Amino acid sequence: VMRILANSAAAVRLAPLTAMYQLTTGIPIQFDSIATLTQYATVRLRSISNPSVLNLTHEAWLVTASAMGDGLAAGAFADLSHLVSLDSRLQWTDMFTQTREAGLIYGRQVIALPLSTYSFQLHYRVDLLAKYNRTVPTTWRQLIQTASQLNGTEGKWGFCGNWGPCALLGTNLVKLVMASMTQTLGGSQGWLIDPDSLQNLVDSPSMMETLDIIKALHRLSSPFVSSAQDCSLPVPLFVTGECFMTISHGSTFKYLSHISRADLVGAARGNMGAALLPGSDRVLDRPSNSLVPCTLQRCPPASQ
Repeated sequence: VMRILANSAAAVRLAPLTAMYQLTTGIPIQFDSIATLTQYATVRLRSISNPSVLNLTHEAWLVTASAMGDGLAAGAFADLSHLVSLDSRLQWTDMFTQTREAGLIYGRQVIALPLSTYSFQLHYRVDLLAKYNRTVPTTWRQLIQTASQLNGTEGKWGFCGNWGPCALLGTNLVKLVMASMTQTLGGSQGWLIDPDSLQNLVDSPSMMETLDIIKALHRLSSPFVSSAQDCSLPVPLFVTGECFMTISHGSTFKYLSHISRADLVGAARGNMGAALLPGSDRVLDRPSNSLVPCTLQRCPPASQ
C-alpha cells in the first residue's frame, strides 16, 4: 500500500484516479487526509522536523511547490533524478520548463513529480456583464471599480473570494497582485526578493498597494467560507451564481461544465467567461523604490 499525506479536498478530488493507478500498477493507494490547510501544514512541519517519521508513515506528500524547500533541507525527500531519466513514458523533457525548474527540482535533484498544474484566471458572468454594459476588467483598479459598481445588483456580490478555511485567495492573491507590479520583465526578476541584490520587496510601495487592493476586494466580496468542506469547490458562491466575478484556477470552467450535484448547479453554468488576470498600471521601480507608470519601455510584456 502506498500511503499519501494530502489535504481532504485533494483526496476527494483525486480519489477516482487511485482506482486507475491500482489497476495499472497493482499498488493500492491510501490517502491520509487532513481536514484544513492549517492542520495539514502543521503535520507536514512535524514530519520535516523528524524525517524518519515521514519515511516510516508516508511514501509521498501532495503539496504545492512552496513546501519543497524545507523538506529538502531536512533530507525528507528522495532524489528521483535517476528514476526520471529511465522512465521514457514520463516524457520529462516535454514538460513545461518552468514547471520542471521551479516546482520539481531543488538542489539539482528531482524531488517531486507533477500531478497537476493550473493557472489562476479572472472568471466572470458573461451574461451579467453584458446586461449591465460592463467590460471585462484588465487592471486591478478596474476590477475594484467594476465590482463596486455592480455590488448589490440583483442581490449579488461584486466579487467572490475563498477567504475562509480554504484560503485559496488569501496568500495566492498577494502573490498575483504584487507580481504584476514587481515582475515587469518576467519571472526571472523574483516577485518578492530581488535575485541580484536580495532586497526584500515586502518593504516597498508595491506591497502596500497590494494590500490596499486586496482590502478593497474584500469589502466588496462574499463573506467568509464557514465550512472546510467547501474547500472542494473552486469558489462556492460563484459556482452557485451569487456574485459577478472571482479569481480561481483554470479547472473551475471544467468543474462547472461537468458538475452534477443539483444543489450546486447555479446560473453561472454556461455563463462563465475566463480572462487573463488583471495587470497593474503602476509598477515598482526598484532603484528608486517607488511606483511609477507602466509604460512599454518599463513593461515590455504588457499590453495596452
